[in-house]
Amino acid sequence: MSRNNGKILFSGESAALANLDDSPAPARHLLRNDLYSIGSLKGRKRYTFMQMSRGCPFRCVYCANDLYGRRIRRHSMERVVEELEEIVHKRQIRHIYFIDDMLTLDRKFILELCDEIEKRELRFTFEGSTRANLWAEEVAKRLKACGLIRISFGLETAVPEILKLIKKDVPLEAYVAANRINNKLGIETINSVMLGLPGDTRETIRETVDFLCKARDIHHTTYGIAMPYPGTELRRMAERGEHGLNLVEKDFSKLQRYGSAVTEVNGLTPEHLVELQKEGLRRIYSCWWRILPMIRRHGLTSLLPPIWDAIKDRLKVANN
Repeated sequence: MSRNNGKILFSGESAALANLDDSPAPARHLLRNDLYSIGSLKGRKRYTFMQMSRGCPFRCVYCANDLYGRRIRRHSMERVVEELEEIVHKRQIRHIYFIDDMLTLDRKFILELCDEIEKRELRFTFEGSTRANLWAEEVAKRLKACGLIRISFGLETAVPEILKLIKKDVPLEAYVAANRINNKLGIETINSVMLGLPGDTRETIRETVDFLCKARDIHHTTYGIAMPYPGTELRRMAERGEHGLNLVEKDFSKLQRYGSAVTEVNGLTPEHLVELQKEGLRRIYSCWWRILPMIRRHGLTSLLPPIWDAIKDRLKVANN
């Protein structure tokens, strides 16, 4: 990519970096690291991001896996440990968010990392994301001993037919089992869920929420509207009008997962999707076993929006 008299010129895709160690470490010294904090069940923590690998072998339609490709490339263990020591010792940062697509895809690598963390006596907490069917109790125990406090799984939908459409071949039972392991070990778990996916209808969206309202092992879930980001198969589906999708808004500033939608799906307008999102969030977080974790994560003020929404809904019913 270059410019000529202010005009952007595209000269073709650049080759993927073969050796990740050739890339420089992030210039964290240029940031006010004390300004960045994140909430968790262990309180708010000053944190930074870190990436140990690029690429993902899976084909989920909503993910921009075209960006890094399906071939996995990793930093060497020496480079990873060097960056960890700079973060912990020099920057005095005590929480790290590993942004690798699949933290536990290479079990041998992640267990070797645990060995290095213990050997060098690096004291920090961390989190990341992976697939529920790539999670096991023995790995979870090892990671927790080295500082893991939170892991994220992409549940997405409870409807098998839609899981097939989005190419997410992970059974629901794997999420229940993985959450149960983490609850036993005291590891916070985030389960990301979406509505407005290919093939979604009002009934399938409510089927997913019904599942979440019964799954007591799942304490925390996000609930975003599916966004057809450029470079994703979901975007191409929406542009082609497949599986009930229709792209109605091309303004990139509207690509926000909460309170905004840019597609229609099977007759559900963006406005319908936003209302269904609000309804789903109210139902999901009205479940008593999710209230205490929500307060611990965000404070008592986190209860005010859903309570106020519930009051407004009751007033509407009364007035009608």
